[in-house]
This record gives sequence, structure tokens and C-alpha cells, in this order.
Amino acid sequence: TALPIWLQHSLVHAFRDIAEKFNDKDVLDCWRLLAQMLEIRNLPSNCRERRSEAVQMALLREARSFLEKRYRDFIMQSVSGNLLRAELGGRPGTFQLVKSYLKLKYPGAAANSQIRFEDGCVGGSDGPPVWPMIYYCMRCGDLESAVRIATQMQSTLGDQFATFMQEYGACRGEDSRTGLPQSMLDRIRTQYRKSVRSSSDPFKKAVYCVIGCCDSSNSHPEVAVKTDDYMWIKLSQVQPRDRKSG
Repeated sequence: TALPIWLQHSLVHAFRDIAEKFNDKDVLDCWRLLAQMLEIRNLPSNCRERRSEAVQMALLREARSFLEKRYRDFIMQSVSGNLLRAELGGRPGTFQLVKSYLKLKYPGAAANSQIRFEDGCVGGSDGPPVWPMIYYCMRCGDLESAVRIATQMQSTLGDQFATFMQEYGACRGEDSRTGLPQSMLDRIRTQYRKSVRSSSDPFKKAVYCVIGCCDSSNSHPEVAVKTDDYMWIKLSQVQPRDRKSG
């Protein structure tokens, strides 16, 4: 017999509180993740009901949200420890935070010889490369900023991609329970196969693979440098059963 929901919550939060007293971040993160996943509204107590697609997708969203928040905290720590180099300024928020982080990660990105970024920079030639900006805003869970960048840069990225991002941002809203329409997924995957897959910019490929749930065999090693990054990309590519893979 399954434990009542209130008791499950109490046990998980109790173990999380205990884990906070130990100097083991990995263990603590596991209990924090489990605690967050149990915060789903109207989580069924019946085990069979928990196997439903709606509950499974809700659990997935919570796991992805946990990874996004943790990555944003990581970027904040990186930037806070290098304020002079990062040049953190402007309005507070994820956009400015990611922009500062990229100054640390890819100084002089336009002339970077290891990664060939494509399609220009945000805010002019001295700004951060556009695809890492979009990717890291998404990675931090700030779709609003990612959509805004795509819209502002549509003269370079194209009206079609701006539409893709606007639709993706709408369907990934907090209260959304559906993914992109199949027709939109097909358009993204066609664009990916025609040109993006052969791109020299790994962040451009990663963004398309996330929003279009395509090329699931690609592990994106240049972008997903840590296990959390890999997990986030793969969780972002999970679709409802009625959607075919690309």
C-alpha cells in the first residue's frame, strides 16, 4: 500500500533537512530534486495514476526546472567571483547574467579559433555570440530572454527561427501541458536536416535539437560538458507519446 502523499512529502523534506547538515552536495541535490518533484499540484497518491503521461510529463518538467535553477546559480557564482572580467552591469536578470558569463567563458568570442560561431553577435560585434546567448538563457530556464534575442536578431537568424522560438516559448509556458504542434516540429526538423546539422556552431545545433526534439543520438559534447547539461538536453527532448521523433 502506498504511503499517503502528506507522509511522503514529510519524509522527503525530513531527509532533505538531514542532508543539509552533511558536507555532501551530491546527496543534498538528490533530496532537493526529489522534494521539488513532489511539489506537483494534485499529485496522485495511487501508483497506477502516477504512471499516466500527464504525471510523467509533470515530473519531467520539475526535474528540468531543477537543473535550470541549479545552472543559473552556477553562473551567478562564476560571475560573482570574477566581477571585473565579467563586467556585470545593466538591468539585473538572466540576460545580463548570461552576457557576463560569456565574457568569462569566451573572451574575444568573435576571434575564437576553437569554436566557429555563426550568425553574428548580440548588440553588435563586441557583444556575445548569438547562439550561446540563446542556449544559455534557455539552459537557465529564461525562455522569455531567448525569445527576445531571436526576435531582435531575426534579420540575421531569419523570421522562421524567430517564429519557432516564439511558439516554443508559448508551449513551454508554466501552465502549458502540450508541446509544439507536429507541423511546427516538422518544419524545425526539416531546417535542421537541410542546413543546421552541418553548422560549425555547436550551440546553434543544440538549440535546434532542443526546440525540435531532433537528432536525439547527438550528445553535443562541445555544449554538454557536464552530466547535468546532458541530462537537461535529453529531458528537453522528451515528447508526449503522440509525437513522432525526428
